[in-house]
Amino acid sequence: MKVPVDPAEEELSFGVFQPLGHLVISFPDAASADAASNALAAVGVEGADIVRRYSDQEMLTQIDRDLQRASPLAGHHWLVVHAPDDDQAIAIPACVRACGA
Repeated sequence: MKVPVDPAEEELSFGVFQPLGHLVISFPDAASADAASNALAAVGVEGADIVRRYSDQEMLTQIDRDLQRASPLAGHHWLVVHAPDDDQAIAIPACVRACGA
């Protein structure tokens, strides 16, 4: 599910997007991001307040707001997953690694 990002709700540090308390996970294509989102939902990690979805173009727009030049990873698709504790910060990457993260 794509969730439009309200700039007023973004976490910023010195005016730059900083997703504190989240894992930022890249995928080479939308199908891989879909698979990872489904894998996370299957283990109970879901919802617009937990998983924010960015397409490659949305991430480029986000990065362009922050940087003059985007890294090569900007061409990937992204999930930004809230991980409030260390156990989730370990379990989430393990869950999505097989999806191409």
